[in-house]
Amino acid sequence: KSISGSTLHCPPCFLPSEPNIIFYSHDHSIKAAHIQTKEQLFKLVGHTDIVCFLSPHPWKANCLISYSKDGTLKIWDTDYSKTIGNRCLKTFYIGNDVTSLIVPEQNPKSLFAYKISFSNDRNKFSKVNLSDEQSTEKTETETRFFKSKSCATMTKRYANNTNYIVVAEPHLIHLYQINKGWIKSVQSKNPVLGIAAWGDVVATYSIKGIILVWYSLFEKYSYNISYMHWHSHTISSMCFSPDGSQLYSGGEEGVLVQWNLKRNIKQFFARLGAPIKNLGISSEGSCIAISTEDNHLSLLDTLKWSLAWKIENLTMSPISGLIAFANRIKLVVEPLRNDLVANGQPGHLQFFDPITDQLKKVLEIVPFNRISRTNYENMAAPIVEHFAFSTCGHKLATIDSRQLFYGQLIKQEIIYCLQFWQLDDKISSDFLLDSSIESPHEQPVN
Repeated sequence: KSISGSTLHCPPCFLPSEPNIIFYSHDHSIKAAHIQTKEQLFKLVGHTDIVCFLSPHPWKANCLISYSKDGTLKIWDTDYSKTIGNRCLKTFYIGNDVTSLIVPEQNPKSLFAYKISFSNDRNKFSKVNLSDEQSTEKTETETRFFKSKSCATMTKRYANNTNYIVVAEPHLIHLYQINKGWIKSVQSKNPVLGIAAWGDVVATYSIKGIILVWYSLFEKYSYNISYMHWHSHTISSMCFSPDGSQLYSGGEEGVLVQWNLKRNIKQFFARLGAPIKNLGISSEGSCIAISTEDNHLSLLDTLKWSLAWKIENLTMSPISGLIAFANRIKLVVEPLRNDLVANGQPGHLQFFDPITDQLKKVLEIVPFNRISRTNYENMAAPIVEHFAFSTCGHKLATIDSRQLFYGQLIKQEIIYCLQFWQLDDKISSDFLLDSSIESPHEQPVN
């Protein structure tokens, strides 16, 4: 395992020209890691806000395209064999209200992107020309507004030497053919949260975990729909394998599901530890990058169906489906090594070095294995409410709370526990439990 402190915000990205490198966003920057060793190769720095989109350049090898909430789209040189100080080749300003962005395959003589921006309770679809090297602020063309008051999303597909873009609203799917325009709109009975496409196949998913696979959707008159359902809760990400035979989905359960569309069978990879946030698949389909809501990045080998490695990051926000304890997150300076200690992860304390941006270790205060909820009640998780170090840093006191349920009709009970820890600086350099007191006070400790 590797550990660091920044936050993952968008699906990881693989470049066909760099099959051994994975790119993932870390707050305002982009990190490149080796697939085999997970060693950080280099870091792309230049954005001033969260990076929320990564994509290979449509025709230039060793080039990556990124978009940030600072409103800029950047093109980077990712050739690892070169020693370059500034890898940013070009910067364009396309607006900071973009919710979905596509850079489709296109003619090498031109470069353009399609974006959806959301403001004033409506979505605006537009084309942005990135070919003019003299101008950094781009004009928009082929604009269309959608009436939906929730953010629309889109994906791209390439079939029969033709580029298409699929735009999904909650109950409508719109088909757009590049260089031709809008060709078709189809209604969906299930509200659409997200989409994925490959060839002539489009897959959509809804808040109830239902997946619809649309076949021949681009035909003029008829199309077929296949219904698939395993997820009990919301799906957050979905992608096709490069050959289109497999569909991968993941969401709140923290389980990656592989759907074999030809043989109609499923395969599962469970116990990822937190709800799945984003999926990214390599160009040859041999590995899938999985980012989860506990801010961890895992690489799954699809041939062995096992984890190759995991990068752990600092968890500073509550996971969906758990008790909301954002206002209970605390930071304390550990006096021995001046690490920042936080309680953002349920039942644990995290020791973070802000100088190196590294999560140094995680101390388990209360054992906790996350399981998916069975209904719409929030799942209770242990919380480290308070913690304090002695002046010398060799002793630690913690107070944690746990909720006990006696059934839906019986009121829940909150149990508090005071624990004392002693630093084992000779063998493990970790804190070991010395003693504990159940319910030390009749009232909560403030």
